[in-house]
Amino acid sequence: MHVLTLNETDFAEHCRRLDALARSFNADLVVTIATGGDKVGIYMLPEVPHISISSHRPSTDTKKRHARILACVRRLPLPVRNIMRKAEAVIVEHRINNATPHKINLDSETTARIAPAQRLLIVDDAVDSGATLAGVIDAISALDGKRKIASAVLTVTTRNPLIRPTYALFDNRTLIRFPWSLDMSHKTNSND
Repeated sequence: MHVLTLNETDFAEHCRRLDALARSFNADLVVTIATGGDKVGIYMLPEVPHISISSHRPSTDTKKRHARILACVRRLPLPVRNIMRKAEAVIVEHRINNATPHKINLDSETTARIAPAQRLLIVDDAVDSGATLAGVIDAISALDGKRKIASAVLTVTTRNPLIRPTYALFDNRTLIRFPWSLDMSHKTNSND
């Protein structure tokens, strides 16, 4: 397990590399998973229409409740923050055994925008349990099983997620500290 810290410049470069990988799919619609996927999606197939799908993850509520504590974490030395990241990843990996795809409800506007598309690329920042990506794919597949769907993420952080993306820059348990991550120090300017 490795922690990779990406500043804005590095993040953009990694997204462009993911874009280059996924271009061979020839998507006619990019579906980003809010909010990390939206940030990656900015760099993905800019000439193709994009839509965003929200998925309320339980972990988001926990992080919001502990925002003040997490703000203090930013001040810790990088090696300590990396140890904390790895510990969190081990906990997530143990919970995967009980994971099920998230239930995603597509509103009528989203459904209408997806309807004409035949080749969809679903984009997110990372796959941990895979529950969100699996839920989005299930929801879109339920609309029309004939549609071709591929997925692209920067990293797969666990050994056995519910679903593996079609394209991933890292599929080796690389943990990425994104520019917006709660444990990102504004003093961090380069990769670990």
